[in-house]
Amino acid sequence: MKTIYTESSVHRKEKRIKLIFDYAQELIKKIRQIHDCKWSKTMKCWHIPYREDYVNFFNKQFNGEIKFIEKQGTKSKDDTKKSIINIYTNKKQSEQKIPERKQTNKTKIITEQEKEEIIPLVKYYKDSLQLKNYSPSTIEAYIPFFRQFVIYHNEKIDGLSISQMYEYVKITIERQRLSEMQIRHLISAIKFYYEKIKGWEKIYFYLSKKYEIKPIDVKLDFDELIPYIEKMEEAGEKLLILLKFYFGYNSEIICRKMKVEIEKFIQNKAEKDTAVKNLLIEIGKDYLKDTGLKNYLFENKEGKHLQVHELNKKIYLIVKKYKIVEIYKRELNQAMEQVNFEETTRKVYTGCFLGFIKYYNYRYPLEITDEEIRQYLVEIRNILEFSTSYQNQVINVLNFYYTQLKKRKLSTGTLIRSKREKRLPEILSINELVSMINKTDNPKHKLVIALLYSLGLRRAELLNLKINEFDFSRNVVTVRGGKGKKDRQISIPENLREMVIEYIRDFSPKKYLLKGNSKGKYSATSVIKVVKAAADRVFIQKRVYPHILRHSIATHMIEQGIDVTYVKEFLGHESIKTTMLYTHLNSDSMRKVKNPFDNLNFNKSDKKKNNKIKNSL
Repeated sequence: MKTIYTESSVHRKEKRIKLIFDYAQELIKKIRQIHDCKWSKTMKCWHIPYREDYVNFFNKQFNGEIKFIEKQGTKSKDDTKKSIINIYTNKKQSEQKIPERKQTNKTKIITEQEKEEIIPLVKYYKDSLQLKNYSPSTIEAYIPFFRQFVIYHNEKIDGLSISQMYEYVKITIERQRLSEMQIRHLISAIKFYYEKIKGWEKIYFYLSKKYEIKPIDVKLDFDELIPYIEKMEEAGEKLLILLKFYFGYNSEIICRKMKVEIEKFIQNKAEKDTAVKNLLIEIGKDYLKDTGLKNYLFENKEGKHLQVHELNKKIYLIVKKYKIVEIYKRELNQAMEQVNFEETTRKVYTGCFLGFIKYYNYRYPLEITDEEIRQYLVEIRNILEFSTSYQNQVINVLNFYYTQLKKRKLSTGTLIRSKREKRLPEILSINELVSMINKTDNPKHKLVIALLYSLGLRRAELLNLKINEFDFSRNVVTVRGGKGKKDRQISIPENLREMVIEYIRDFSPKKYLLKGNSKGKYSATSVIKVVKAAADRVFIQKRVYPHILRHSIATHMIEQGIDVTYVKEFLGHESIKTTMLYTHLNSDSMRKVKNPFDNLNFNKSDKKKNNKIKNSL
């Protein structure tokens, strides 16, 4: 039996009954059945309309399921302890009013030390954070979430499984409607206990939105298929590929197509397109003439139709034989569109996947074993020596294709990620940048370099810049659809403002600031060529590419003493950790540090001794 304490109160000039109880979802569902039952943010409890006999009335109404007791003075020590715990659990429903003490008229303020004495594990946790030298603000953020976690599980958290922790995290996020920052604090607080204190391996909570991917039959245009059709030797191959990938029939329907249906099918399906109709008539005649079919279009020696798996094997042997890569490309892209991948991600993943298919000579991907997938990853790492970033992209797309699209569970150890290298990006000096701009005569090319550097733009952000995104009255430009589909506003430097206004006046772009030769926007390849050509003109020996200008402006801002949090917003970074990378490139700070080797007082070898040594050698 659940117990609810009641107390008379006046809320918004109306007499109400406060309901005080320990948080329980089932209990909340029941009391919400009471007429006009409401939650009060100010009183931090549920409340119901007042009536004289409310205790007896509700005890009868709930027939012993819930016991209503009118609150009399102070509670017992045990009840007081529970109330104190509830206050600090950060759950709306569980926040309770601190019971008043009869001895004084003032409510006692509960200190952090008293809260920790109630739960010794929380005190131990706080001490561990301090020993690890975590900042006071981080400790302040972690402690409430960890205390709530401990209380929720009745202090028995050592025996929890990862799935139980994951379920708790999901429930807490949903109930409390946590912000992104609070979600990170919640997860980090739990991870600290198990990883740093208990010594567990890293724990991961995958909270990204899950999409259900529906397989869509791949269809190609006639013009896409014709080059492959012309190479095919057998009429049956041509007919099968057209049925499957041009008309879009699934394998089960194709299996049951009767021989006598071919002429009617040709007439109905191709009557609007003469080229398709003529090709089908030609293929149909040749196929019927060569095969001597008994009943079905595709049958075995006994005259029975092929099974679906037999037909699919036949189809993908043809795909492999003639290397019809568009089929795999279209299939993957249709799946990626369903999960709303960004265009750049789709391009990268498609390239990685086609490289994998090509390595296995265009075999049907589902025929490639887990061991062969693993062997490919070993190959690109040890022999082809691709970067760690490329290896991880390959793993991402293979994991997506097999586990999400094809619903195939890969064995443990098939996809193993390499440890990411911690390389510092190269940057250009101020003098090198000035030289690149000065030696570039083409106004559009000069503007490309200036925009990339002065606004810290990614290449895609530069290409998508529109004229209406420049607000010269406020002197800001809005960069839309950055990484993670985030927008940001950047102040326009005075020098850049003049360049943009002059460029718009001279070239009159209509939609995109940088227009290409056609009516569309400037191409990504052109941007790469412009930046590389500018670097070559001034004989810069570094590997220069568009993103190096973004690295350079970030580093130069840090060197000028601009706060790293402003640099984070300027670049549109999700995490401050990404921006902190540029503090390692701060050459001014590094030059000011005196190496202890310069403090050593020792005799340096003179030129005469050096010459004697050289002559003796």
